[in-house]
Amino acid sequence: LAAPVAAISPGATGDGVCSSVNPSYSGTLTLACSGDGELSVSTDAGCKAACLQDDTASATIDGTAVAVGPGGPTFRIEHGGSKTEPCNGARPGFVGDITLSCSEGTTTADASACQPEGCPEGTSLTNPLMTGEDPPLWAPT
Repeated sequence: LAAPVAAISPGATGDGVCSSVNPSYSGTLTLACSGDGELSVSTDAGCKAACLQDDTASATIDGTAVAVGPGGPTFRIEHGGSKTEPCNGARPGFVGDITLSCSEGTTTADASACQPEGCPEGTSLTNPLMTGEDPPLWAPT
């Protein structure tokens, strides 16, 4: 059910919201008001499919392919929009964000910002020379 976002005079056009006609679309459609007050869709060219909760994309983190797609009943990326998800949600031990982008209902993922976590503060090293391992894993040269 399309409705104008503002009043439209007879014989003029105005904007409507695509998601009011189809919830899986975003953008603006053009509505026309006839001389006798009848409303019709003039063009829906501005309507593009949004990316919804079930849409996933493949990303590669340090050579490992992962499927990325945040769930949740309210997940939605508008056409042309993006959002980020933490790398460690897709691959534990990695920091940074995966950027999810939406183009006409297709979700793509860029994991190029994902990096190994590294050695967190407080990490200690057991001296292999002191553990009695034979041969030691490391020896000074």
